[in-house]
Amino acid sequence: MGTNSDISTLPDPAYQYPDTGTYNVQLIAYGPASACADTAHIILKLYPVLQPTFSYIPQCANVPIAFTDLSTTTYGQITDWQWLFDGNIGSYEQNPSYAYPVGGTYNVTLTTTTDLGCVRSVTQPVTVYPAPDANFSTTAICPGVPVSFSDETTGANVSTWQWDLGNPASPTNTATTPNTTQTYEQPGTYTATLTVTTAEGCTDTQIMPFTVYNYFTADAGPDVETCIGIPVALAATDEYSWFSYEWSPAMGLDDATSRTPNAAPPATTTYTVVVSDPNGCTDTDAAIVTVYPLPSVSIVAADSTICEGSSATLTGIIDNSATSYAWSGNGLNNNNSLSVAVLPTEAQNAYSLDVINQYGCTNSDTAWLYLIYPVVASAMGNADICEGDTVQLSAAGGDTYLWQPAFGLSDPDIANPTATPNSDVAYTVTVANECFDDTATVHISVRPMPVIDAGSAALINVGESTTLTATSDDVSAVYQYVWSPALGLSATNLLNPIAAPLATTTYLLTALSPYGCAATDSVRIEVTNIFRVVIPNAFSPNGDGTNDQFGIIQSKGIKTIRAFRVYNRWGQVVFDSQNDPSAQWDGKFKGLDQEMGTYVFFVDALTFLDEPYLHKGNLTLIR
Repeated sequence: MGTNSDISTLPDPAYQYPDTGTYNVQLIAYGPASACADTAHIILKLYPVLQPTFSYIPQCANVPIAFTDLSTTTYGQITDWQWLFDGNIGSYEQNPSYAYPVGGTYNVTLTTTTDLGCVRSVTQPVTVYPAPDANFSTTAICPGVPVSFSDETTGANVSTWQWDLGNPASPTNTATTPNTTQTYEQPGTYTATLTVTTAEGCTDTQIMPFTVYNYFTADAGPDVETCIGIPVALAATDEYSWFSYEWSPAMGLDDATSRTPNAAPPATTTYTVVVSDPNGCTDTDAAIVTVYPLPSVSIVAADSTICEGSSATLTGIIDNSATSYAWSGNGLNNNNSLSVAVLPTEAQNAYSLDVINQYGCTNSDTAWLYLIYPVVASAMGNADICEGDTVQLSAAGGDTYLWQPAFGLSDPDIANPTATPNSDVAYTVTVANECFDDTATVHISVRPMPVIDAGSAALINVGESTTLTATSDDVSAVYQYVWSPALGLSATNLLNPIAAPLATTTYLLTALSPYGCAATDSVRIEVTNIFRVVIPNAFSPNGDGTNDQFGIIQSKGIKTIRAFRVYNRWGQVVFDSQNDPSAQWDGKFKGLDQEMGTYVFFVDALTFLDEPYLHKGNLTLIR
């Protein structure tokens, strides 16, 4: 490594030299098994130390800070400087300036480079004083009224305040406290200025121009008089269009913020208006609304309804404050008296009594008379009905209803009762109102119900039939008959059809008279499921006319004989018939008489339920 005792056997060693100077470094490389070797030399020069450092003067936020390079080197010269402010903002000047927007502590890094290629860096903390953000608020600025100015500065702690309130004529135009007051006697435009300073000397200024408007005097307008319930207009002054208004109390006002609200208080009321300009300056005034009572008036009528052609008497009642009155309405006999007779001519008649008192306040009352006209009765419900049926009756034209006779009616005292008479009847209804009545009649014919009997129940086997034994009182043969269900019936419109159901069935018979009256009855046909064929076990085909042929004698529940065969003892078919239940074997095969002995027969059939039926057995041929 250039010294006598510093040796390393590593391929890439690291070594720290104790001092500057020139060193001879030797590398010996050996081949496999150390049989071969080679040597290389380099001259290493170590220069003296490079020491970067800098100084600065602390400043406030947003004020440039001057940085001064104080770096030194004992060998060569410093040729490059790289500054990093706040981590990523840099400069390549030797002595730069930089302004931080916000107060605090920041790390500043300076990296220096010499003409010999030495590079070193240093990082130092830099303090930036926080800067204040001056601001203040004021109360309403009105002529002759003290205005409060309040410091609302943020961003840093303020140590001194300097106010200029824009009113040089005032001995209190300046102040050094956080909050102060000022009174502006004359309207005009003013400017208030606040300068704040921190203990570190950081400053900021807020300037606020404002206007003090002209003096004004509120005027609620003249006092007014009115009658109770009659709105009257108030009228405040309208010196400037930008004024706003607030009336109190709000009771009885249609709009308490209007310059000219309508007032209708229930009693005499003093209304106060507060007039405000846009700067918040106010003044008040009041107006009195005097409210006079209305004269009392009422009309007494014996009744509110009257029969057409009759007259009625109306009587007015008024108090002593009334100075005049007048009647109005149709059919008056006079209007100069508090008691008048009237002969109404319309369905609805309004009669009014208008009264005026000494204050000019008016009041009125109205009575209504309603004419009762003669009724015209109408009734509906004429009908032909069957015994036991109900029909809806309906009457109209009046207020009350009375049906006669009452028998068969759900309620004889309503307009629309239901009727269930048991014989022909004429119902008369009396329709009435308070004054008049009228009658109308409804006729109801009651038709007899058919009398039928669906007959007696029957028992049959599947595939068999029976005649239904229904009876009826239809002596004139005018009834219509309907059987249901139709399945298994020879007809559905006859009184006595033939029934051949394949399963037990209940048949319903309905008889309908020419008047539409219907009666029903039912009958049950029980169906059994017995399946068999009857075949003899011997026959003698000798031509004597007795038992000369062999075949099916009888069947039950069988719809079709699909095959009927006879086999000899060798299994040969000697007789074969298909789809012929009447087929008979005469004891011959191919025209030759067959020998005596035992034979086997086989029947393949289909039942009325469409199920297969098989039957076989032995028979004896006798000669």
